Amino acid sequence: MELIEAAFRATPNGVVIQDPFGVIVAANRAAEVILGLTADEMLGRTSHDQRWGTIHADGTPFPGESHPSMVALRTGEPVRGVVMGVYTPTAQLRWLRVDSTPLVIGEVVEGVATFFVDITEQRRAEDGRREAEDHLRIATHAGRVGVFEWDPAEETIWVDEEAARICGCPGLAKRGPIEVLLTAVHPEDRSRAERQMREAFTGGGPAGGAFRVVHPDGTVRFVLVQADVRSDAEGGSRLTGAVVDVTDLHGANQRVVDLLESMPEAYFSIDRDYRFTYLNPAAEALLGRDRSVLSGRILWHEFGELIGSQFEELYRSIMDEGGMGEVEAYYPPHRRWYEVRAHAIPEGVAAYFHDVTDRRIAAAERDRLLAAEREARVVAEHARVELAFRATHDSLTGLPNRDNLHTWIVGRLELKRPTREFCVCPFDLGGRQIVVTASAGLVFAHSHRDAESLIRDADAALFRAKDAGRDRIVVFDDEIRAAALARVEIEADLREALGRGDLVAHYQPAFSMSTGAVLGLEALARWTHPLHGLIPPSRFIPVASETGLINVLTTRMLDQAARDAAEAAAITGNPEVVMWVNVTPQQLTERCFADAVLGGLDERGLPARRFGIEVVETALLDDSDSVAVTLRRLASSGVQIAIDDFGTGHSSLHRLHEYPVDLLKIDQSFVARLADPAGRPIVATIVHLAHAIGARACAEGVGPRSSCVSWVSSVSTAYLVSTSPRPTASRTSGSSADPAARARRRRGVRPAGATADAVPASWCAQRCLERRHLLIQVGAPREHRRQP
Repeated sequence: MELIEAAFRATPNGVVIQDPFGVIVAANRAAEVILGLTADEMLGRTSHDQRWGTIHADGTPFPGESHPSMVALRTGEPVRGVVMGVYTPTAQLRWLRVDSTPLVIGEVVEGVATFFVDITEQRRAEDGRREAEDHLRIATHAGRVGVFEWDPAEETIWVDEEAARICGCPGLAKRGPIEVLLTAVHPEDRSRAERQMREAFTGGGPAGGAFRVVHPDGTVRFVLVQADVRSDAEGGSRLTGAVVDVTDLHGANQRVVDLLESMPEAYFSIDRDYRFTYLNPAAEALLGRDRSVLSGRILWHEFGELIGSQFEELYRSIMDEGGMGEVEAYYPPHRRWYEVRAHAIPEGVAAYFHDVTDRRIAAAERDRLLAAEREARVVAEHARVELAFRATHDSLTGLPNRDNLHTWIVGRLELKRPTREFCVCPFDLGGRQIVVTASAGLVFAHSHRDAESLIRDADAALFRAKDAGRDRIVVFDDEIRAAALARVEIEADLREALGRGDLVAHYQPAFSMSTGAVLGLEALARWTHPLHGLIPPSRFIPVASETGLINVLTTRMLDQAARDAAEAAAITGNPEVVMWVNVTPQQLTERCFADAVLGGLDERGLPARRFGIEVVETALLDDSDSVAVTLRRLASSGVQIAIDDFGTGHSSLHRLHEYPVDLLKIDQSFVARLADPAGRPIVATIVHLAHAIGARACAEGVGPRSSCVSWVSSVSTAYLVSTSPRPTASRTSGSSADPAARARRRRGVRPAGATADAVPASWCAQRCLERRHLLIQVGAPREHRRQP
């Protein structure tokens, strides 16, 4: 008996003894620890005692008459493996696995012994595992990721519902033969899929790839599979993996491939083992090799002459260090010069290249011709002096005489009048026939009263002849007079307006389509003439470019944008909003332009990262180094560079790699066609191209309710919304009958009672919350009025 009592007290499991009436008569030490009660506190209790607070495994109350001990007393049969939750006096929930055995003496049940084990930690672990499985199930379902497990020993495979849906095998219920899944794989990919799975299992490494599957309805889908080998609890091995439907991504990749296939520039890519992974038709033609043969082969084995060349140095440098680079070098086997631009990609290196032999030959020929031209200019200058002397002096006396020259010119005009050509007969110069052409502007003297107007009109006709293509005669008429007067008036008024500060900046915002935040503001010059009203930029910008006033105008816009940057950040709620200003290609060729921009930003305290310039893509075609030097100088200081109206001008893809471009602005003509499915690939291509060169894309003219919003890559430029003020009685469309009022408007003096339609001189911002449009007008003069 002592041994039995010692075992009763020493057992690690809880033990409670109850008499035939269910009253506890004994409890061991383990029961005290598990239940949080002393033996004395448990003695005398029954299973019906409410203080136990027992619950079922599902959390519902566990009544005392259903306790295993009471069931064993009633039936005389043992009760095994019941899971029960018990609250301790400190309100801690303990989970127990309970076994109750009736104590039978003779044929009478004299009591019951209840044995229980604390499984709280095990229960928590199981709950955690179930919760993790639920989370995994939810994640895989939401992410459209299917899970599978292949047991090669039994040639069976287990798949979840998502994997069965992706592969088109709804009949593959949880576990089935591997042949059912392989049958769903496209016949051309089936052997490769099975081979890769078995090689991964035998090699003990990861496996994966892209395959096609055929659904029961004949639909072909592209799937991506990733799997790895893991060991199970029985010591065996299984291949566990995931499958994802990438049909949509494959379509996007196909569009990129289509772009590469149609490019005139040669392109190839290699992996990190320097094996060819792709060549476009241009590369195939330039290298003179079949790309199907080169695919998968090592670059150095196929083109051994590259070893030790500048090309090898470029490829290895980018493979090891990343980034991008370019080189122009001679390739002896082809006897050609190639320009190569390479950049790092996740799989290895991608390279664009083209034959520049003709360009180098042309450059050499150009240098030769330039040298010959300089020599010819010297000879021509001597000849010009001699001819000028002979034309204005008598050949016998050497005295000035212009009559012969005038007579000769009139004769030439009479001779060439039908064709309106004006040229000098060819003459021999160093063995070459030289033809000097000329342009002439004619005016009839009888319609002029003084020499000044005569010379002015002849000069206008001369400029019209030059604008029309040179080598011709133009007679001055009323049309030329009207155009000349209008241009002169625009130039004079523009100079006066710039002096008074009448030209103001309006800002067009660019919104983020993901957050709705204003990312940038483009400064646009606007001019309201005191007499003629709003002058469109198409009229005064060309005049400004021709007369050199464009530099003054751009400087004003740069200064205005820099001054308004702080207030723009406050209004838009974006402290990093970028102020954009348009510049002309001619300004980029000026050596001091970059220093002037950076100096202005420094003077205004505007960080360079919050400023950007927009240039048209034709600016990138400049062969001189001045444009590249200017853009790189600005970009290295943090100024952002945007290509405006991308896709509408003349450009070349390789130029985008030569210049530091941060943003490609997709022209509205492309964005407007997004409603037509045929127009979407162009925009998608430009977006992919922008991302490929490390830039962002901006779609112009996208409304907030447009169905094409999902095609926008990063930001969208909305149209400006303008509400015209109510005109007053003193306002006229062109001129006023009151000369004094007209004079006051020209001087910028506001007439009495004209305050109703005046625009404030400081910021004026209006948000249209429904359409998410923004109008920002800055620095308008007191007399500035917006036109309807």
